[in-house]
Amino acid sequence: MVIEWTSHTIRPSKHQNCPSGRPMVMYRIPDMYDSRSYLNPVLPNQIAVCREECTFRDEKPCDAKFFELCMIYLEELNKQLPDNRDDAVALYLTLRTELINDL
Repeated sequence: MVIEWTSHTIRPSKHQNCPSGRPMVMYRIPDMYDSRSYLNPVLPNQIAVCREECTFRDEKPCDAKFFELCMIYLEELNKQLPDNRDDAVALYLTLRTELINDL
């Protein structure tokens, strides 16, 4: 995917703010396109702070306790995890209704 994206040519456009050319060349040599590099250097400690402040998802799509509660509802309602979008929406609506009713 990356190789295809960087090797294709963006064709010229009638809009003056839309440069044309090969994306990797445009990225590496912005001066050729009357532009500049918009890269900002980032220090390792800044990356560490971002990693500490971010919540990275694991195999559970939400809070662990809420996930556990939803799994209990799934079992009680004799439902399965969805295989497609429509089933996921239907399950969401069912779980939402059940949770609201039990509040």
